[in-house]
Amino acid sequence: MVVTKVDKKGRLVIPKEIRDKLKIDESTPLIFEIDNQNTIKIRVIHRDEQDYTSDPLWIAIHNPVLLPRQISSRELDEMEDEQWSN
Repeated sequence: MVVTKVDKKGRLVIPKEIRDKLKIDESTPLIFEIDNQNTIKIRVIHRDEQDYTSDPLWIAIHNPVLLPRQISSRELDEMEDEQWSN
């Protein structure tokens, strides 16, 4: 187990041994989720750049202007749930 703290600007340092093991670098997308017990789950997304441009959830979060239509909160939640279940 590794302990880390959040700094004054709200940044969290992921210890090097964890970054190395999970192959996380400064461009690796992470998804944060809070469960009912106030536990934070962090999901590391490892895909090539081509996959990102066609993923509707990634587009909705990072560049909603590229969406062909407005995505409702419910649809966004459903897409997120689908991604977490994979």
